[in-house]
Amino acid sequence: MKTKLYAFMMAAIVAVAFNFIACNNENDEPSGPGTPSVDPSNPTDPSGNQGADAEEITVAQAIEIANALEPKAKTDKNYKVTVTLTKVFTASDKIASYGNINCEVKDETGTISCYYTNNLGNTKFTSADQVPAIGSKLVIVGPLKLYAGNNGNTPEFENAWIEEILEQGSGEEPTPSVDPTDAQEVTVAEAIAIANALEPKGKTTQNYKVTAVLTKVFTASDKIASYGNINCEVKDETGTIGCYYTNNLGNTKFTSADQVPPLGSKLVIVGPLKLYAGNNGNTPEFENAYIAEILEVGNGEVEPDPSEEPIETGENIVDYLLNAAFETVPDGFVSEYPTNGKVEYNASENAMELKGSTSANARIHTQSLTLAAGTYVITVNAKAGEEGAKLSIGYTLPKEPKEDGTPQYEFKYVKEQVQLTSEYADIQGTFTLAAETEVTLIAMNQGKTGKSVLIKEVKLDKAAQ
Repeated sequence: MKTKLYAFMMAAIVAVAFNFIACNNENDEPSGPGTPSVDPSNPTDPSGNQGADAEEITVAQAIEIANALEPKAKTDKNYKVTVTLTKVFTASDKIASYGNINCEVKDETGTISCYYTNNLGNTKFTSADQVPAIGSKLVIVGPLKLYAGNNGNTPEFENAWIEEILEQGSGEEPTPSVDPTDAQEVTVAEAIAIANALEPKGKTTQNYKVTAVLTKVFTASDKIASYGNINCEVKDETGTIGCYYTNNLGNTKFTSADQVPPLGSKLVIVGPLKLYAGNNGNTPEFENAYIAEILEVGNGEVEPDPSEEPIETGENIVDYLLNAAFETVPDGFVSEYPTNGKVEYNASENAMELKGSTSANARIHTQSLTLAAGTYVITVNAKAGEEGAKLSIGYTLPKEPKEDGTPQYEFKYVKEQVQLTSEYADIQGTFTLAAETEVTLIAMNQGKTGKSVLIKEVKLDKAAQ
């Protein structure tokens, strides 16, 4: 995402003063509906208006052409794709004022985003009612660009337009077949291998079937009825995989949280596989899958994962106690934070609170640390301030600053969207540096759950030898 908001606060921690920065990042989820990678305005008119001059290609070919460009470069010719509209990122109440939309489209070869997209005839949208329904089959024409963002380079259309609406959609993205017999049965490890063989953001046209145990549900219980689906994690004896936009039995929508199987349930999951391109690189997952069968109902618990056992550590590098030291922070520090995702000292908990928001994530991170080559362990002692809160932890690497000098960072998460409980617990993860590197440690209230996260300690140790 292009916009990152940073604010600074000073605190005396253990006898050393450290700065923590609270940030609002609306695109730090492992999957799910994205947000525009460009500021929703229209600084220039789309190039050209002659669809007949455009070279007709597939989405996979469009991605390949854009990936061959220099970062931030744009083609000097137009390309044409015939695709299905799968997502519209632009808020409906902004379309008339912007005059264009940011959207996502797909064909049988892949998925690509289209930014500053005009209406038919390369004219401006004057109302949200003019936007084709999700599922519509469109002809999109315009130049390609290799967008350079914090998470790497992304191929996309920019300043394109809708040349033709071939078929009107139903308003929903086409869902996989309800009949699981047309799905290829695989293990989780095989599903991961299939997804990893796709192009980033690519999705299979074939459905796959896994028999697996439900280990996590990421979607907040009070959001399930409105979303109609869940984001979850399942595992078998060969591995673990995430399942996003997962429907209920018979590929129907969930109408209440009570319909979600308890953790530990043995399920048959059916759907297409996708290679999600996110902050930590590419992640294999199911997307738009559904529960084909509940083989066993769980008791709400899962066997402990060996990877969740405490990690043995060596020499301590830093230890930040996020407690009463923050009570003396200057009065203005809270107001410096974004109102839709702020950080403040919680006196009753004697801890730092990352406020929940349904529109943004909130995070804190340390000032830069210069670390020698080696393996390190991040430990964050945290709990849910409210049921449903999730925490991601990791570190950042500096990137080339923007042209105006604004710093940019590459985010590396060692644990993502850990479902917190009402008791403080250590969330841990490891990372390895091949050479001396400047990093910052980060802890994020992630997932836009609207629930708060409470943090008492953030520390960094060398891994035990």
